[in-house]
Amino acid sequence: MAIEFILIVILMLLYIQTIILPSISIAEASVDDSTRVAQARFAAERLSSTLAYVDAVNGASRKTINIYVPGDTSLKCDVSGADNTVSFTVKLNEELANRAVPLCTEDADGWKCSKEFSIPDSVSTCGSGAVFDLQVRGLYSIRVEKDAGTGEVSAILVT
Repeated sequence: MAIEFILIVILMLLYIQTIILPSISIAEASVDDSTRVAQARFAAERLSSTLAYVDAVNGASRKTINIYVPGDTSLKCDVSGADNTVSFTVKLNEELANRAVPLCTEDADGWKCSKEFSIPDSVSTCGSGAVFDLQVRGLYSIRVEKDAGTGEVSAILVT
């Protein structure tokens, strides 16, 4: 009787070790990726909508926003090319090979998730030049200004 009980306990422990614990690890990594993608997407959308809002206001305008950039993420404002864009790229967890991140199904590229948002053509500067690229995790303040005379909009990194 005792040998059967010990055998059942060993089988239960083996099941927990081989099935349940790896599933918990995968779920944890998936939640982490989904959270970082959602935070990056929110930051990019907020910057893009603020640029559009300030551009739509008549006369001079200024608005300061705070955005959070999660780890393993790049948030970029680019007005150097033909199309002005705000974009983000999140490096996904390599533990999740061939698993889709819910917020990144249409724009996943290997181990990265990226998305671009268009911004008005009147945006002339991002940061100190045509591009800023935030790659360090943290909270950033960005001041978006519109010049009344020229109508140009600029995004300036405050902190």
